Amino acid sequence: MKFISKSPKETMARARILAEKLSKASLKKPLIIGLTGDLGAGKTTFVKGFVRGFGVRKKIMSPTFIIMRKLRARDGRDIYHIDAYRVGGPKNSRNDERHVTFNRR
Repeated sequence: MKFISKSPKETMARARILAEKLSKASLKKPLIIGLTGDLGAGKTTFVKGFVRGFGVRKKIMSPTFIIMRKLRARDGRDIYHIDAYRVGGPKNSRNDERHVTFNRR
């Protein structure tokens, strides 16, 4: 999926809508959403909107230095926000973030 946003507000709104739809889905397996882009492209802004759609209200910051942050969705699912910028050496050293939602069992 690809979309072009004209503002951070639009990015957050689209991400929130996607998350709200996914939160109503009966996911049987973990869902992985990969975001790529240059510094300042809006990856963390997308994540902020996405986790809001799952009911997370805490302040969201990129986990650049700690690699991963675990968040709890309103419905009990765990959301892992992973910044893979420094993981994997030169081959993977672009500014990537990964977001994984696991169903709680």
